[in-house]
Amino acid sequence: MKILKQLTIIFTIYIASDIIAKYIPFGIPSSVIGLLAILTLLKSGVIKESAIKESATFITNNMAMFFIPVCLKIFEDFILFEDQFIPILIIVLITIIVTFLSSTYITILVQRMINRKKI
Repeated sequence: MKILKQLTIIFTIYIASDIIAKYIPFGIPSSVIGLLAILTLLKSGVIKESAIKESATFITNNMAMFFIPVCLKIFEDFILFEDQFIPILIIVLITIIVTFLSSTYITILVQRMINRKKI
């Protein structure tokens, strides 16, 4: 029953963020709104971490499972984007490299800033 209550809280926030995303005049994904809503609710103390911890941990530990239907649909509809496969692959590879490098350098920069403050 505890897990069901936690999942109800998480999915209620998700549904609310989806509704909010449909009615705002600019394009912010509902997932971003939901994450900001959960962060705000946790930081303000409206929701305690213990109220969603077990379900949230389960969801993040099994996140790969949520991508299986999407991957199967891509394989099923591969013929629709078969002609653009190489350009898409190049874009994906460039994006991965840029993300990796920018994350690495930002981490190094933040570590240097933290080390400067310790001295």
